[in-house]
Amino acid sequence: MTSSGRTRPRAIDFHAHVIVPEVYAVAAEHNIFFEFPADPGVTDEMRRSIKGRADMVLARMSDVAERIGNMDAVGVDIQVLSSSLVHQSLEWADAQTSVRLARATNDWIAKAVASHPTRLLGLGTLPLHAPALAVTELERCVHELGLKGAAISTMAGPMELGDPELRPFWAKAEELGALVFIHPGGNRDRRFKRYHLWNSVGQAFEEAMAISSLMYDGVLETFPRLKICRMAAATCRTIWAASIAITSRRPIRAST
Repeated sequence: MTSSGRTRPRAIDFHAHVIVPEVYAVAAEHNIFFEFPADPGVTDEMRRSIKGRADMVLARMSDVAERIGNMDAVGVDIQVLSSSLVHQSLEWADAQTSVRLARATNDWIAKAVASHPTRLLGLGTLPLHAPALAVTELERCVHELGLKGAAISTMAGPMELGDPELRPFWAKAEELGALVFIHPGGNRDRRFKRYHLWNSVGQAFEEAMAISSLMYDGVLETFPRLKICRMAAATCRTIWAASIAITSRRPIRAST
């Protein structure tokens, strides 16, 4: 309630990541941050601080009580939790390992949501590079764990998001009414290793490629009831989406 007596709109933080300690312990050596010491833009002082910062980030992103306190402090009513794909992506792992880690992550998120059901919602993580297993885990996330959908990266192993092998996943997401949050896991191309360009430039590049694939490869036309959210709806992304639509001769659909 505001001072004027009006009901304040709820503040929902959709871009809210978690790190699951037991999953991070296995996945950390495969994430993009592990490559930082080789970045020519990273100074010796920065190298010394990387480990300390990693420990701090792990602690803060896995502490649900602290999260709720921080939400209260800044006036956030609800957070939508999703795994931090730049910290604990699963594409490096074989199919069975990746689904085991995905299940552990999703169980953790579901438990966090259950502990604060009026403050937290959850999105699952999937072994998308193993499409059949991803479909099964998405069903479990929605039906058994009560999660609202899943967060995925901009590629599934070597596959673009519009790859025919991923059609069963998109069909299941549409069938379940599951929200799909597209968030890049980090571009590892050598061109983006300088000066943290993987983040400042690479993440936007990855988003543009993902949206291009969904449009050019016909996913949005084949599954028109999909619910898709992009990581950042910044102006440059909107301009890119418009350019992609024009060159593909397809209309722009609403995007968040």
